[in-house]
Order: sequence, then C-alpha cells, then structure tokens
Amino acid sequence: MANKYNIRYSIEEAFFAIASNKLRSLLTATGIVFGVASVITMIAISRGSQKEILDQITKLGAKNIIIEQKKIKQGVFFISVLQLNDIYAIENIVTPVAHISPYVTKTAQIQIQNKLSKVTLAGVSNDFFKIFNIEIIEGSGFNTIQKENTMPVCIINEQLKRKLNFIGDTNNTIKTDKIWMKIIGVYKPFKQAKKTDLNLEFLNNSNIIYTTLNNFKYRFGQTAGKNKAANAKLAIINENNIDKIVLQASTVEQLIPVAKLIEKIIKRRHPGDENISVIVPLEILNRHKQSKRVLGIVLGLIAGISLLVGGIGIMNIMLASVYERIKEIGIRKAMGASNKMIAFQFVAEAVIISVSGGIIGVILGLMVSKIVSFSTDINTIVSLNSIILAFIISVLTGVFFGWAPAKKASAQNPVN
Repeated sequence: MANKYNIRYSIEEAFFAIASNKLRSLLTATGIVFGVASVITMIAISRGSQKEILDQITKLGAKNIIIEQKKIKQGVFFISVLQLNDIYAIENIVTPVAHISPYVTKTAQIQIQNKLSKVTLAGVSNDFFKIFNIEIIEGSGFNTIQKENTMPVCIINEQLKRKLNFIGDTNNTIKTDKIWMKIIGVYKPFKQAKKTDLNLEFLNNSNIIYTTLNNFKYRFGQTAGKNKAANAKLAIINENNIDKIVLQASTVEQLIPVAKLIEKIIKRRHPGDENISVIVPLEILNRHKQSKRVLGIVLGLIAGISLLVGGIGIMNIMLASVYERIKEIGIRKAMGASNKMIAFQFVAEAVIISVSGGIIGVILGLMVSKIVSFSTDINTIVSLNSIILAFIISVLTGVFFGWAPAKKASAQNPVN
C-alpha cells in the first residue's frame, strides 16, 4: 500500500515540477513534437502512396501493355501511325497474349436536357473491357452480329444514363453527332485518377461512349460520308489506323518478355518512327514505388533526427534540473523516499514531457497530413496504428533519455 502511495506521490510531484516550469517544459518537448509529427506524416504519405500505386495497378492491370503514339498532323487532320495490321501481327507472332484491343477516339456531341454536351466516342473491342476490368453492370458487350454488320450500337456509363433519365439498359437510343445509336449496355466508370507520367485520360471514362471499331470507322471516321474516291489515300489511312493498342499478357511472368517482343515487332513494322511507345504500366508504377520508398526513408531519417534531438534536449534539461533540485531530493529522502522512488519521479517527468510532446505531435502530424493532401497531388492516409506507434515512440524516448538524469538524481547526497 505504501509502495502504491509512493508511486502516486512521485507522479504528482513530477506533474508539479513540470507545471512549475511550463515554458521550459514546452521548449524541452519541442523536439518530440516535431519528431512525432514527422513520423505521423511519413507513415501517412507512405500509406497513401502505396494505396495510390495499388489502385493504379488495379486500374491498369498488372499484366497490361499499352502501345500509344503521338499523332502526326497531315493537312487539317491528325493522322495515326498505328494500324489494325499491327494488331494482327502481334496476334500471329506473340502467343502469350490473353486479350488485345484497338482504341480510337474522337470528340462528339450529344444532347442532354436540351443542351449540347461534349463526350468522347471510342471504338474498341470487347477485350478492352476485360483488359481494364471495366464492369458492364447492365446489358451486355458487343456481339458478333453487331460488329460484323456495323450496327450503330453503344455502351454508356451509369452517370450519363442518370443524366438522360433512361429506364432500363436496352431499347434506348442516343444521338451522337447526328447519328442515332442503340444503347446495349451500361458500364461503371472509373474514378478520376490523379496526374502521373502515365497518360490515363483514356481510362478516365466518366464521359466516354464506347462503340465497335467498325461502327466508329464507318459512321464517325474522318472519311465517313465523303467521296472516298476523291481522297483515296486519306480514306485508306483513316480506315486502317488507330490511336492505341492495349493488350494483356497471359501471366505477370510473361509481361516483360512479351513487351520486349512487341517492341521489336513495332520497330520492324515502323522503322525509324520515334512517335510510337510500348508502355508497361507495372514497370513505371514500380519505379514510382521505389522513388516513394526513398522519400519515406528520408522522412524517416528526419523523424529519427528530430526524436534524437528531442530526447537529448530532455536529458540535458533533466540533468540541469537535478542540480537545481538537490534540496528537494534531500527533503524527499529525509521523508523516507528510496533511491528507486527518486529515480522513478525523474523518469516520470521525462515521460510526461515526452508524451505531452507526442500528443501535440500527433495533432500537428494530422494537420500537416491533411494540408499535404489538400495542397498537393500526394495522397495521405493516417491510420490508428501510426498514432499508437507515435505514442509508443514518445514513451520510449522519455524512458530512454530520462533514465540517466533519474539515476544521477537518485545518487545525489544532499548532505554534501
């Protein structure tokens, strides 16, 4: 019972000593404040970066390859260099390909509530939806009859369906650039991705209407409805050329060999053309992951240095405090306090200062994390585990750096 009383009395004395020197205690805790805030921010940025990379890998697919190009201007038109024949060549030569799809787009207009709105019209195959895990939540994809007969059909997203007040997924039509198309399906759009060095705009499909490649070329191509005999060369170019080729390797292990083989095929088919790129999103995302890991290590070092400086500050102040409080130590010993109780009081003071700094640091870390997320493109995720870790670190810092002053205090002989 007496031992419990002594512990409680020592803790009360520790609080009293800190309260008697508020400014000094606050300055002592400053290092811990910034150290803990750095830990919270570091973990929040690290977790946010990991989630962002995982989300992008999920969106782009761990086995996907994108072949894209810069468009070349010819007269008033922008001409694509990639051709449908490139797809046929890849299919014939590269066997470990699970899915492959062309991708060609143009800006179009539709009418929503008596207003004209711009959308992107994309010509794709059914494999496009499989490659990027685009979920068709109503209706179905394109069937063989629709593709072979160049039927005017399309698949819209659920946001557009709500805007148009359509009921059901079939027997509705939409007018796109004066062409009426039957809606055969509704897909769930991706959330908008933040900007990276990957060109993800073609996946930010909240305003994309998908149709078959044949329908796109026949009704919406640059030569549609024109006298093709008068401009045969341009007609051939526009009928065969596409904007992108997207494909999926059969396994992750085959991804890099497949990408290298495709790059050789493209270079052989388009010698000297530097406008075409074979992109492996997983490789780019892994490089992002590595760079963000380095950022995490740097932030961790900053946090560690701040905690070390804060801990040394606590130890220095507590050592100075020992010599100032020799009389207090003598009185406590005269009242029967043991060396252990004296040491416990000084350790308690260090821990209280450290934990107080830790609490302030957690609050500051939460604020900084929110500010970073709000003012930059960096995602931050603060977890309960990071707060608990910061609290444990602050306690251990107080115990570790408070032990030397506590031992010195307990060893003091007030008579001398």
